[in-house]
Amino acid sequence: MRCAEIHPNPAAFVVGGLEPEEAAEVRSHLAPCLSCWKEFEELENVYCALQVASPPQPLPTSRSCLPAPRTSPT
Repeated sequence: MRCAEIHPNPAAFVVGGLEPEEAAEVRSHLAPCLSCWKEFEELENVYCALQVASPPQPLPTSRSCLPAPRTSPT
């Protein structure tokens, strides 16, 4: 497996979304390929951080970034 073949969806590997055969091919490519290994390690770090992060809290309505709704002319 070449680098270009594993880059279309590296997140699928990180989250366990590949078929076992395909995941094994990616793992065998990552072992000797430091460039791809580093990229996948970064994705894995982000994925792990998101798993333990608290869900975001909604902004109070008075601080909403959204513009006020338009009213149509009557």
